[in-house]
Amino acid sequence: VIKKAKEVLYGHRNLDEDYCRIRGVDVEDVAVCADVEVEPDADIEWVQAQIWFEIDQYFNPPVPFHTLQELMNEGIPTENIFNGPALNNGFIKETELEATGLKAVLRVSDIVNQLMDIEGVVAVNNLMLTKYDAEGNVVNGAADPTWDNGKPLFDADKTSASWLLFVSELHQPRLYHNLSRFHFLK
Repeated sequence: VIKKAKEVLYGHRNLDEDYCRIRGVDVEDVAVCADVEVEPDADIEWVQAQIWFEIDQYFNPPVPFHTLQELMNEGIPTENIFNGPALNNGFIKETELEATGLKAVLRVSDIVNQLMDIEGVVAVNNLMLTKYDAEGNVVNGAADPTWDNGKPLFDADKTSASWLLFVSELHQPRLYHNLSRFHFLK
């Protein structure tokens, strides 16, 4: 994969532009736990599937592709549409591509907002995020910092975030299904 990425990058680089180091992005597993209140007639299995989907979309947003006609209808100049390498599946808006970058911080409020949009969900309470290392051990000291002159200060003993969870640099968060727990209330 890295070899293929290098071929594409070097094939489409600008003059006087070079890449020093190309490597894969590592993964950090994040477990999510919450109490979810649903409507009395809600299908719990469907709601659970939607929760998994929404959290996964938040952690790893997709890159949407568009047709040439869609972008032209939006009034985007053709020189902007064709800027970049030729793609096999359509065109990508630069703003949408930028929005899919690696997240440095996971916000509980963003996740709650997405989950509240699921049909049948009445309330999401006590949502907590916990980060795990590659061996499955809890990672301390990355949750709910206090702030000192704009810099986060972490409690080395704090394991779960009820507000902010910081993701390590050059890491992609991934939903850790095995240790995520949801309690449903009707």
